[in-house]
Amino acid sequence: LRGRVLLQHRVRGVLRGVLGHQDRRRERHVRERHPRHRPRCRVRRRPHLQRRWRLPHGVHRRRPVRGHVLLHGDDGWRVLAPDLPGHGFSQLSLDDGEYTRAAYARRLWMLLDALGIGRAPLIGHSMGGAVAAEMAWQQPARVERLALLSPAGFGRVPWRARMLHLVPDALAPLARPFASRAAAHLVLGDVYGPEGTWSPRDEEELLAPYAQRDIYRSMLRTIKEFDFRLHEVAALARLPEGTLVVFGTHDGVVRPGDVATLVQAVPGGRLVMLARIGHLPQVEAAAQVASLLLEFLRSPRVAGAGSAD
Repeated sequence: LRGRVLLQHRVRGVLRGVLGHQDRRRERHVRERHPRHRPRCRVRRRPHLQRRWRLPHGVHRRRPVRGHVLLHGDDGWRVLAPDLPGHGFSQLSLDDGEYTRAAYARRLWMLLDALGIGRAPLIGHSMGGAVAAEMAWQQPARVERLALLSPAGFGRVPWRARMLHLVPDALAPLARPFASRAAAHLVLGDVYGPEGTWSPRDEEELLAPYAQRDIYRSMLRTIKEFDFRLHEVAALARLPEGTLVVFGTHDGVVRPGDVATLVQAVPGGRLVMLARIGHLPQVEAAAQVASLLLEFLRSPRVAGAGSAD
């Protein structure tokens, strides 16, 4: 989950990780049941899913491209990868106060309710990792397992992002001319590890949502409202037992200097550090991360209670 939580609902089968090409996808829009807003949320459902997150803090990413972990639904894996409201190509304009971690988590639970899914494993990346953790705190009995990739809340976000708190919302659209190929190159250079590479198509994918005027205010409101601070130890103790946390040693977006201590506060928490990998372990070390997730999803259920849907 850039800006997403990857929700995996197991019927039966396995998850396979490979480096793959882009598959055709089936998309549908689910309108959330909300008494005031009813924002649109784009959901991708397909037999084969590639998923990639790119921008800092999980903000404003959209569909996947080549070279990602391929989540292969051979025998009943149902994979949901929603664009959060305010991100990608879901509804961008939300009221103030709707860009918080708790609000995003509530909306994702609303999505699962609308799809008739009671329990599911959750996998979240970057900002989406913090949202996935919040979902587990809100409704722990519905979370079968929790895996977090480069998650916000387990590492420190650089100070330069916090400087944007000083920018008035009315000035947000002025950033539009800066959404250039050169800017994409700089962002990807920060996001990847020292040996990471990307293609011109990756840059195009990163820039695509920024053709929308409203995304600039949405991005600014997210930075102002979303809580990127380290999780409290007391809260970490309430995460699902056996939570998996994966970080790259060279992550410059969510810096993992405190991660070992924080994971120790999670009951049965497991930390995997990937050498010379940046903020995108599911891209830079796709096969290794896919293998970790396969092992994670095949392991005996330890989180929540009751049977899978």
